[in-house]
Amino acid sequence: MNGIDLGLLDVERVEILRGPQGTLFGRNTIGGAVSIVTAKPGNEFSGNAEITTGSYDRIDGKFSVDIPLSPGVFAMKLAGSSQNRDGFGKRINWYTGEQIDEMGDMDRLNGRVAFNWTPTENVGVLLSLDAAKTREFGAVREVLTFTEPPLVGLMNMFIDPKYLAVNFATDNHF
Repeated sequence: MNGIDLGLLDVERVEILRGPQGTLFGRNTIGGAVSIVTAKPGNEFSGNAEITTGSYDRIDGKFSVDIPLSPGVFAMKLAGSSQNRDGFGKRINWYTGEQIDEMGDMDRLNGRVAFNWTPTENVGVLLSLDAAKTREFGAVREVLTFTEPPLVGLMNMFIDPKYLAVNFATDNHF
């Protein structure tokens, strides 16, 4: 699931391939594949950066830098992103009413370094290293208030099946 939330850095193109693609992309790609191709390191020094702010103390940043180490032969690209936001929901202890933790917060770091070596016209080597770090509480998964108390338990049972097991084990039947 984390692969879906990757901070996409310096994307060159996105390819949608009809299926099945079992030969090139693995045996379980019966419905096709989505291929995301990142930009290769360039032969000119260049870069870009982006900062986004928003509600709940959101601050996101992205950057990308092309560094030609030996023009036309060896180049490097650095790219990174950071996504930070405070939570927008609260998890409450049903018995004491105190807040346990804040749900929906986000703290992600993504980075990539790529090297492109072309010693001759016919030989090219591209090496890319990616890393990601994610620390966050999940999305809000529990309805806390509703007009009728039995409906709260019923709604939470469908949102999070563990709710049912925990509340019946503690004799708190909805």
